[in-house]
Order: sequence, then C-alpha cells, then structure tokens
Amino acid sequence: MTHDDDQSDLARVAQTATEFEAHAKAAVLHEEGIDAKVICDSPTWTGQIGLGHHESIASVWVRREDLEAATVALAQNVADSVDIDWDDIDVGQPEDESNGEYRPEMPAMAKFAFIVTLIVVLLGLALSVVLIFR
Repeated sequence: MTHDDDQSDLARVAQTATEFEAHAKAAVLHEEGIDAKVICDSPTWTGQIGLGHHESIASVWVRREDLEAATVALAQNVADSVDIDWDDIDVGQPEDESNGEYRPEMPAMAKFAFIVTLIVVLLGLALSVVLIFR
C-alpha cells in the first residue's frame, strides 16, 4: 500500500494482541497477493519483553475491496495449520531414550560455584554458632 492511499478505503481484517502476530497474518495475505498493512495502536516493544503493563494491540488492514478475500485467506490459513497430520511428518529420532525426561548436565563452572557457595554458607553458620555460644 502506498502512503497516499485514502484511509477510508481501508478495512481492518484482523486485530491481534501482538505486533508479531499481526505481521504473520500480513505475510499470509501477501502470499495470497493481497496488499496488507500493519498498524500498531501502542508501542509494542515494551510488551514483547515484559515491561508493558497493558496489552499491545496491532491491526491488519487491507483495501476495502480485498476484505472478503483477505478474510477467506486468513481462515484458510488457520484451517490448513490445524489439519496437520503429525504421523506423516518426519520429526526425527529422539537422541536419548530416557522416558522423555531431558536432564542437562550442570556445567563444571556452575558446580564449582555451588560448592564454593555451600562452603561459605556453612562456614558462616559455624562462625555464627561459635560467636553466639562464646
């Protein structure tokens, strides 16, 4: 869409909670040959990192004459994504047959830091006991 488009010629096809979701919907529309524009009602970068105290809202807009085709394209995209048959998709083999539990090994530096912290805490407790009962 060009910047000289008349705003009255536009219609909102979707309203989303995040800017990312709005851009994903706009990408679906672009793949279908429908020109789409994302408009954010509030700054969303703070909401994306958890600093915002309000819900971010972004909208996807299309030309009014493309509204019906855009609605159908978005609905078809949702229908296509829901109908995935995971039995037909090769997701590879699991690396480890450990009943689905993945327990990453603690890095050596983290083990060292834990032991040093434990020793310092125990020495502090011992010193406090000595000072109290002196």
